[in-house]
Amino acid sequence: MALFRLCLAPHGDELLSSERKFSCLRSVLSRCCGMAEHPAFVVSPHGLRIKGMVSITWSERVCGKNGCYRVDRKAAEAVYNESRSRGIPVALVNYGTDSGDLSTLQLDWGSEIPLSFTGARSVVIATPARDMKNEDLVKFGETLADVLEGYEQGYTIIISADQAHTHYANGPYGYSPLAKAFDAQVIRIVRSNRLEELLEIERRTIEEARPDSYWQMLVMLGILRRVRFDVESLAYQVAGYYGMLAACYRRE
Repeated sequence: MALFRLCLAPHGDELLSSERKFSCLRSVLSRCCGMAEHPAFVVSPHGLRIKGMVSITWSERVCGKNGCYRVDRKAAEAVYNESRSRGIPVALVNYGTDSGDLSTLQLDWGSEIPLSFTGARSVVIATPARDMKNEDLVKFGETLADVLEGYEQGYTIIISADQAHTHYANGPYGYSPLAKAFDAQVIRIVRSNRLEELLEIERRTIEEARPDSYWQMLVMLGILRRVRFDVESLAYQVAGYYGMLAACYRRE
């Protein structure tokens, strides 16, 4: 059972700068991600974006404000190769040199903040483009689960996602009443573990709520089609103009 953890994780800076105020979210993330030194596969909205594709890190390492992580290139290649064989548009991405210290990609905040709740030393970061077909995003999640289930190391998958970004008129994206509606719908979907209903959310709701989550959560839908996880704990808070939802899943 190589794939043994699944975590829906917000990535707002407030999780690190306002520990007491967001203690409920931090508690879920700590319980889910733990501090074990198992590798993590992060599906992030803020990594290297390639139009129409999922990018997968293949540098020697990724480095952020708080240090570096080794990239598990073997796992990255396995996910890439299987995705290609299933017709999913994916790309392996690197920077600088083929290997060594100069083969380093910038670690995005959508990955670094959730990773701070883990003890992971090795990672893979995947970033799905938002113009991909929904069915390809779901298929990528199915592929990810299939590959990591057969992998020799136990993996945690972190779905990095903040929810609606239009909760507050003075925020960068303005206000929409659909922000509250979107977040309420997503909370209900996650709590009931019925992610198939993500596919029923109206396009207008997504466009006006401006979530940072929908595409990554379609990847999570694919994972849950392959591996049975149940929701163990959940927490939600609004941080100014955007919503943050954390959910910890356990194997059935």
